[in-house]
Amino acid sequence: MPTHRRLDAFLKRVIELLTRVTAARAGARSKHADRIVMAVATVIFVGGSIVAYASLPDPRPQPIWILLLLTAVVGVPLTLATNTAEYLVSLKLLRYRVPLEAAIRVSILAAAANLLPLPGSVLVRTHAIRRLGAKTGRALGVSTLVGVAWLATTAALSGGFLLIYGRIILGSVTASIGALLLVATFYLSARLDVARSAAFTGELFLVETASVLVKAARLYVVFRALGHQVDVDQVLALTMAAVVATASGFFPGGLGATEVLSAAISPLIDVPAALGLLVAAIDRLLGIVVLGLLSALLLTRRSDVLDEDVDAPPPSVAGIDRGSLT
Repeated sequence: MPTHRRLDAFLKRVIELLTRVTAARAGARSKHADRIVMAVATVIFVGGSIVAYASLPDPRPQPIWILLLLTAVVGVPLTLATNTAEYLVSLKLLRYRVPLEAAIRVSILAAAANLLPLPGSVLVRTHAIRRLGAKTGRALGVSTLVGVAWLATTAALSGGFLLIYGRIILGSVTASIGALLLVATFYLSARLDVARSAAFTGELFLVETASVLVKAARLYVVFRALGHQVDVDQVLALTMAAVVATASGFFPGGLGATEVLSAAISPLIDVPAALGLLVAAIDRLLGIVVLGLLSALLLTRRSDVLDEDVDAPPPSVAGIDRGSLT
């Protein structure tokens, strides 16, 4: 068998496995199990944050509140904007169109639902996509594509800057993973729509790059608010930790897992573990507050926030995005 056919067969198996995992996550656990997972994640998050704060050396600097406010009122909405753009790009591949206002509402509620017991965000997007006449298989294919592109972009950017800053081992491993995921992204994109794959994949990577950079900028500002200077490679490495924790899907929105993984990675990038965990926790809290306010506003304004008229082709395709606010 020629080499390219072997690679094609291997990537096909990987993509099929990822798609099955995506489908299984929506219904693998009972409500009781979800509540247990949520409780465990909350304990880890709260307990880890308290321990991290207590572990900071004295004297603890007074936070620069204006920078934390900047993260909340600018950084979090920018992340929501990239989530909305990602959702629209996904639908574009599938030849669906929805009003911008509807896409924003779906993105906000899905991001908020991602912090609820699993599979909150999946349910929100599934409901929204089914109103387009979606079929599950196609929807899961797009969901897998977007998730892989998200991981690929984060790993490639993180690995590249880690190498630039001289962290050869960690950078090489991360960049290699990113390269493999980039190949998988192009492969899956072509399988979904050969005629439009190049243009679509370019748009998707552009959106995912913006998403990663916004997250890194949020972490950087939180570091500065706590009186610490960090470099680009350090905040990108912590961004990678957040993306991996969220994409794993075990804890809702990566709650607890993001903070623990950030603490684990921090010493590898010359950041105290307690500080890395605390920064991740503060960034999450700011996101929760803003999401809570926006979601409450949407839900109080109208009860049919997902019921929108759309311009769509026959119900043979569908789209679904990762929808995580990390």
